Amino acid sequence: MAGPSSGAPLAPLAPSSPSVQLRLLAGELSKLETERAALQASLAELQQRRHDARAPAASERSDEVGRLQSRAEHARGQLASLQARHDKETSELADVERKLASARRQLENLTLAAEPRPAQPARPARARTGRRGGAKAASATKATPAAAKPDPRSPAEVEAQARIQRLEGERDSLKTQMEAASRRVAEARATLKSDTDFAEALLDPRFIEQRIDKAAAAHLNPFLAHYELPAIDQVPQGEDTRHARYLAMFTNVDAGARRLDEPLLENPAHSFSAFSALFSTLWPDRVNGSLLRNLLGGDTSAVMAAVRAGGEGLGNAVGRHVLAQFTEEMRYCAMAAAATGLPDGTTARRVRLSSGSRVTQTALAEGRARARDLMPLQELPAHRGRIVVGAIQQATSMMTTIAEEYREASVDVQRSRSALDGALKDRSALVERGEQLTRELGAAHAALSGLRDERRQRDAAQSSPSAQSAQPASRDAAPDAAIPQLPAAAGSSSPDVDARRMRLRGDVDRHSAQADEARSRVDQTARDIGEAQAELRRSAQAHEAAAAALAREAANASREHDEVRAAQAGLRERLAVTEARIGELRETLHQAPARRAAISDLAWERTIDRHVGISDEAMRERAPETGHVGSYDSLSTLSQVVADLHAHVSGHADLRPVLAARNRREFDSAVARVPGGVTDLVFDHGRQVGRGFSNALDRTERATPLQHSSYSLDFVQGRVVVSHLHPHVPRRTLQVAELK
Repeated sequence: MAGPSSGAPLAPLAPSSPSVQLRLLAGELSKLETERAALQASLAELQQRRHDARAPAASERSDEVGRLQSRAEHARGQLASLQARHDKETSELADVERKLASARRQLENLTLAAEPRPAQPARPARARTGRRGGAKAASATKATPAAAKPDPRSPAEVEAQARIQRLEGERDSLKTQMEAASRRVAEARATLKSDTDFAEALLDPRFIEQRIDKAAAAHLNPFLAHYELPAIDQVPQGEDTRHARYLAMFTNVDAGARRLDEPLLENPAHSFSAFSALFSTLWPDRVNGSLLRNLLGGDTSAVMAAVRAGGEGLGNAVGRHVLAQFTEEMRYCAMAAAATGLPDGTTARRVRLSSGSRVTQTALAEGRARARDLMPLQELPAHRGRIVVGAIQQATSMMTTIAEEYREASVDVQRSRSALDGALKDRSALVERGEQLTRELGAAHAALSGLRDERRQRDAAQSSPSAQSAQPASRDAAPDAAIPQLPAAAGSSSPDVDARRMRLRGDVDRHSAQADEARSRVDQTARDIGEAQAELRRSAQAHEAAAAALAREAANASREHDEVRAAQAGLRERLAVTEARIGELRETLHQAPARRAAISDLAWERTIDRHVGISDEAMRERAPETGHVGSYDSLSTLSQVVADLHAHVSGHADLRPVLAARNRREFDSAVARVPGGVTDLVFDHGRQVGRGFSNALDRTERATPLQHSSYSLDFVQGRVVVSHLHPHVPRRTLQVAELK
């Protein structure tokens, strides 16, 4: 029908005509919709400010604080171990010094006792009285002191015995050194085992799972607190509403399918946090394992190999592993969502899950329902990609922290292994010297034994009867010669005293060496304690600075959050008032006689439901099914469209007989005389009224601006009105060449 589609000049309209009234109502509605759009934009901006106030680096800052706290605790443990070792070594040093002082006192006393003493004077001879009455005069000569007993040992034997004593003293000192070396080896082995156990514990799956759960809670709880939602790791008293509140905050139902909110999808970390919170509350009334822990479970050999390699290729390994585990977890969720009935036909009140946990039948049904709500959130490839990217980011951050800690622990292990190698080398040198001393002592004892045999043979030869010559005692000998005299103290010591002196000197040397070594260990441990204290101070200061920065950021975020929250409350109140006014005006428009005179109630409601405010994504999905789909920009735009159509139809000459029909027969008769009929007419509004898609999308897949409407007329409820209305989407016939 060329005439109606050409947009003929409109006839002058009375002020009370339906089209004028519709334009007035549409103008008021447009103002309210503009105000609503501005309020919604302000709310979205404030919502973005709330996201920004949360500080995207807060989770990383929290990780840094946790890492510094772990580092400070490790330094504190090392300091306590060093202090305990220092106390032990100080006690050993005091014991050695006591032994050294005792040996020195004994040696000093022995030396004083062996010093020469002045000879005692000879006792004067007594006068003797004989029977013959004559007294013999006492000898006027003084008694000479008795000669010292000569040392029967030869100089070679004395030298051999002295050498044996020196070697035995060195052997005793070497024995002490070997005991100290063995203690150092034992301590080095214990330190190496402790450092190795700590390094391996960092990669223990149980330890990693605990750390991941703590890290997941540390990430999620501030994120949830930002939305004033309950914590993930605390089951509220009474009814557990965590999942329902998470679902209401983070998702929306679009075209029958539940999806994550668009603001969350802008940030992969937020997408994964929201999805992880919903996943962690699948089973009600309990604290479930985090999704991050499940994504880092399974066969982590490739990830652990990258961690052991110092973090080289860790990001790629974590990405591949998380993607595979996410697919597996979603497969299990799909199975749970599709499951019905009880496992194995059990009738027990509690049901055992595949993970080993037991839940009630009510909780089982609730968990399956929640799984059915969870699955659509990741069905779209774009949404799934954002969730997986956020998971990879968090998992990589966690494993990078573990890799750094393992690298530091590996350095400690290497240092401990080097210390053990040095201690073993020192002990091997002492063992070799001990074997050499044993050989030297054996040779010295053999030489001494030979010298003693020679001395015994010589003494036996001198004491034989043939060598003795008896000389009679002279009568003129002094009578006091037979009386024993006290010998004068000899200037040289006896063999027993010399041996004891040598042993004491060996003890002094041995204890001196032990004291020097113990003092060296104490000094080294004191230096290690100083370094550990400095490291602890640095770690504590870094931890305090990071914690203070995190607290300041949290305080600033909280303050800004409160400000934004107050502003949002004011905007929401204004938006609620505007929405109420829009609702009232919409109802007024629905009941207005002018609107009913232009379009039927059924056509009006259908157009609002199917062709007003439809999102581009929904239209893009529907276009291949329907061939083309369009949407008016707003309800006020639809009101303007209806006003345009009413003015156009009322002023078109070819349609006046149709509009004048008083019943169905007259209407059908008038329509029969209209060229092309009154069905699927197209009207050009001369301005953009909406946007749409056809089944042949352009290369950018963007919506096409629309300025045409397709409508039909019919006789409804005693009048001729628009019975069908929708935006007109022109069909495209794109060539393949145009798509290049």
